[in-house]
Amino acid sequence: MDKNQETRKLKHDMKNHLRLIRTLIENNDIDQAKGLLDEIEDTMRGLDLEISSGNSITDAILNEKNKLAHNLGIKFEFSGILPRENFINPFDISTIFSNALDNAIEAAVKSNDSERFVKIFTHIQGKCLFILIENSVEKDIKITGKEIETTKQNKEHHGFGLKNINDSVEKYGGSLSIMCENKVFKLEILLNIKI
Repeated sequence: MDKNQETRKLKHDMKNHLRLIRTLIENNDIDQAKGLLDEIEDTMRGLDLEISSGNSITDAILNEKNKLAHNLGIKFEFSGILPRENFINPFDISTIFSNALDNAIEAAVKSNDSERFVKIFTHIQGKCLFILIENSVEKDIKITGKEIETTKQNKEHHGFGLKNINDSVEKYGGSLSIMCENKVFKLEILLNIKI
């Protein structure tokens, strides 16, 4: 939302910036015109949302996690679209996407440097939303039902992310399944949504 507001502010001032650039060029002050253009480009680059899903809450989460993944050397991809309005409670949107992507990034960063990835795919069919999140893993993970065997020391303090995702999914009569093979972990979510 902040980026959208900054974009509107920049757009509001753009006519004046363009007039100033034109005047600088007409007065042969090319260096100042270039400097102003560079400043505008830098400002616009900072405002770009690299990922646009159609939903502002999900966009905020996806772009934050994309930046984190990029900084860790993980290829991060999103394809699909989500309903513009909150298709489920915003708290549940955050619970599902934040936990799933945190888990995916944490696992991917431990995998082979050249093969680190997180991929998100969404698809809407009628009043159902399908979400698939895939990520690379160091080695195949043992899965029992909807439980993952944790490798962390304090086992009693871990594993809540997946449980919280499942709780949010079940609120909407949805389903969650997880699988891991060939060093690729997959989280599939099916949600009944309001459109």
